[in-house]
Amino acid sequence: MPEFRFGLPVTLIRRRLTGSVDEYGNNAYAKTTELVTGCAVCPGNTSEDIQGTSSVLSDIIVHMPLGTDVQWEDLLINPLDGQTYKVNGMPHSWISPFTGTTSLIEVPCVAISGIAESAPVAGSTKGSAHG
Repeated sequence: MPEFRFGLPVTLIRRRLTGSVDEYGNNAYAKTTELVTGCAVCPGNTSEDIQGTSSVLSDIIVHMPLGTDVQWEDLLINPLDGQTYKVNGMPHSWISPFTGTTSLIEVPCVAISGIAESAPVAGSTKGSAHG
């Protein structure tokens, strides 16, 4: 299994359904936090939306050790910028057809900052509804 000699510690915030609803009728989540070591954080695209709102969307890909329990509803805190990112899609790994080696888990993530922070897809750790 691949491993990063200078991997970074990423905070994983697991969000799991509790089976109940909040005061607005939305599914309620329980949160637990775990520090996952040996990760790689790769920058992605950044875009700005100025049509009717003022927000910035930022993408990252986080490579986590195989066996890490990360799901599409989880949040990650990027150690490089302190920003909270929402897992954006299904985390996955693959097996090399050349060596048979299983890759790390690739986790696509997105963060939204600015006026759209209260949207359920992400938010910053400062002043966010997700903190």
